[in-house]
Amino acid sequence: MLLTHSQLRAALIASLPTKANKHRLLIADVQARPDGTVIGTDGHILVLARQPWPEKDVDFPSGVPLRTLQPLTGPIRIPRETAERLIKAGPTKTPIPILQSVQVGIADGDPPAVIAQATDLQMPLIADLTTYQKEAPSYPNVESELTRARDRESAQLVRVCLSAEMLQKLARIAQATCRATRTQAVTLEIPCSPEALDVDDQGTRNLLRSIRFITGTETTVEGL
Repeated sequence: MLLTHSQLRAALIASLPTKANKHRLLIADVQARPDGTVIGTDGHILVLARQPWPEKDVDFPSGVPLRTLQPLTGPIRIPRETAERLIKAGPTKTPIPILQSVQVGIADGDPPAVIAQATDLQMPLIADLTTYQKEAPSYPNVESELTRARDRESAQLVRVCLSAEMLQKLARIAQATCRATRTQAVTLEIPCSPEALDVDDQGTRNLLRSIRFITGTETTVEGL
């Protein structure tokens, strides 16, 4: 099974410990599942990173010293440091997109080994994660959140389009609001009523009105 660098990076960002949750270092790792999903969480945010059109294992480079891997039979835990090293082991820019993936699976042996490997066609990196699966603390049980996420996916959704520039702007406003009110988080209210949205040619709904920031007794409104 192949996990893209972008999947791993998204999960690593979600599981990054913050000043407010330094005690959650035990869940700073990421989890890979047999269906190709990579999960990251810091206990507050849960990210599921999937690849819509995954590459095939047979197309990944093979031959010594890379191992021949069988599909995963269950979820595995990848240490944060190992995931970062595996990403760095692949090329940053390449005309061969599959090299920006990490292969994970089970290598034959007695006992079988849990392996994650990456290569830039010059210097491969092979990580044996077998012992870590036994010694690492249990990964958080996210099944209830996954069930709720699937329920939300099956329900009727309102899709809101925000540019990367607007997201950066919202992040700066949230940081300033937290500093001003000495809080660690804000609540965002995004208007999704028909009169607050404008549907473009692609069917994406764009906000016409404002996003409201609520923290404590103070409210900051930023016009869009």
